Amino acid sequence: MKKFYVIGAVLLSAFYANTVLALGNIKIDGFMSYVVTRGFNDANTPYDNGVATKEPGTDTRENRLGLQFSAQVDADTDITAQLIARGGQFDYNVTTDWAYINYKPSANWKIHVGKYKVAEFLVSDYADVGYAYPWVRPPQDVYSTNPLISLAGVDVLYKKPLGEMNLLAQVYFGSGTHQTFIPARTIDLSNGRFVNDKGSLINFSTDDNLGFNIGVASSVYTLRLGYFSTRVEVPKLVEDAWGSFGGLGFSMDLNDFVTYAELISRDTAAKLETAFPDQFAGYITFGYRSEKYLPYVTYSRIDAGVDKSEFALKEYSTALGVRYEVSNASTIKFEAMRVVPKKGNHGLFYEPVADGVVLSASYDVIF
Repeated sequence: MKKFYVIGAVLLSAFYANTVLALGNIKIDGFMSYVVTRGFNDANTPYDNGVATKEPGTDTRENRLGLQFSAQVDADTDITAQLIARGGQFDYNVTTDWAYINYKPSANWKIHVGKYKVAEFLVSDYADVGYAYPWVRPPQDVYSTNPLISLAGVDVLYKKPLGEMNLLAQVYFGSGTHQTFIPARTIDLSNGRFVNDKGSLINFSTDDNLGFNIGVASSVYTLRLGYFSTRVEVPKLVEDAWGSFGGLGFSMDLNDFVTYAELISRDTAAKLETAFPDQFAGYITFGYRSEKYLPYVTYSRIDAGVDKSEFALKEYSTALGVRYEVSNASTIKFEAMRVVPKKGNHGLFYEPVADGVVLSASYDVIF
């Protein structure tokens, strides 16, 4: 129970800070998500590294609390930091997702120096803010392929109006230390490569990470293209192995019709294939907003990438869900997803299964 007392204290502190520290030009925002899941499959095996199991999952890493602090230093400079506590395997330990200085040399340019978010997906900037998108969780066939959350370095952004659209270009360079889950098949391999229990967390680092994003957006449409390459090191296992990641995304919100779609490609060196095999993945979501309700359907797929590695994950899924707006700051969502791994592959399950069903419900709040 101690961790819940800590979270309660953080929330109370945030409320107190909001009422007192606002006078000192410090702004505090936050979000919280509580997710319940239940998985059904013929092997009674977990899905997505313990997110869904044969018992109702009430304490997974999808339960999270985040606080964002920002302060204006002068007319051209401000500072932003985000702290987040995740449940499940992370035991609600608080980490710093980003902490950077934002300098605006002109109306069109921004420079972030410090620890900044890696935005390689449509909803990367707010992937932990469940209130901000229609799903219970972003489609994991795609979003599980890039475990980088943030980098320490320099991030340069350029934004320019183009009629009713806005052009956004970004170039960034940095390095970082990260955690990710080892795919379930990576259990006992030779040649000094990964030897881990299925679903275990490993630490790894990235250096010389160079990437870009370019996109156009309006109040109705968003289109973005991104790419980065990086040098990866896993302590005592892998050194100087290069990998790259690219993604194309599109969203539309027109006359109450909502669409999201993304395609990604991950390409890595051969000695990284056990933990980070080459992958292609994509999804498409259609929804329709009717007053406070947003029902949606999502089809997603993950398959082998360029090198057709035997370690690549292969599955497709179909999800039906509904989002209900409780208020302008909270939402409730329900989702039922059927997952079908390719024959001979387990997809995101721990063990091979013919297919599986994942039921999810979430309560998301922003404050």
